[in-house]
Amino acid sequence: MTTNNEIHPIKTPRWLLTVAVVLSYLFLGTAWAADGFVFVHNAANPIHSLNKDAAKKAFTGQTKEWANGTMVQIVLPKKGSPEMKWLAESVFGISEDLLLSKIKQETFKGELRKPVVADSASECVEQIKGNAGAIGVVSADAAKTLPSGVAAASSDIK
Repeated sequence: MTTNNEIHPIKTPRWLLTVAVVLSYLFLGTAWAADGFVFVHNAANPIHSLNKDAAKKAFTGQTKEWANGTMVQIVLPKKGSPEMKWLAESVFGISEDLLLSKIKQETFKGELRKPVVADSASECVEQIKGNAGAIGVVSADAAKTLPSGVAAASSDIK
């Protein structure tokens, strides 16, 4: 009996490797990971943490004023953004369309101040900086460089 000590590489089709790389990026490399987003607020507002229930109440008008008496002003991420997807799915457990419909309904009923829609993280931060009651969502990366006047709230949302 002869033994063959040569190692023969497994030949994997190139298309299979391409598919594996693309799928890895889609499922592992996106910014939609639960810990990839944070709530940011005006630093004059004494919010230090925000759990899922408190976030839901703020973003649907059930909380109209913060503890310091400042009116709540939500700053929404634009539709289709990773931030909006996270807010809808991780915080509310619904689709973006359903969340936006709920917000529109609460605004129409007068339960929620008309939200400000920010097209980018920098616009969200600027809106929050200029309104003492404002709260929004940005990526954790964007939250690393918040200007004075804007702070991140800790959260237990996963």
